[in-house]
Amino acid sequence: MYLGLSGYLLHGTNKPWGVGMRVSHGCIRLYPEDIASLFPKVPVGTAVRIINEPYKLGWLDGRLYFEAHQPLTEERNDEGLDFSRLTEGVITALEASDLQPDWQALKSAALSHQGIPVPISTER
Repeated sequence: MYLGLSGYLLHGTNKPWGVGMRVSHGCIRLYPEDIASLFPKVPVGTAVRIINEPYKLGWLDGRLYFEAHQPLTEERNDEGLDFSRLTEGVITALEASDLQPDWQALKSAALSHQGIPVPISTER
């Protein structure tokens, strides 16, 4: 699948170890079964946003989830990891809810960089 950026594509691969890794010059590799499932569902001209954020927050079924990926090498700084924006984002996301943050779950996910969404909110 061609993207609006020259040289960038979404495609399957016969090298599954490269999925999710920076091993090409811009293509996004998917497992063959995933691209086969995705292709017929995406109309030509669908907008695609490539988001380079190692930390993501999102809601599912009334719970706040957090996903952490290892920051790109060129985006790491000498001082270590800075979680201030993340902390502010969690507080802002939960302000209007009856939920409270599970700071231990957030810290564990942020330090492990597993790339798997984990729930980080609990009821008051």
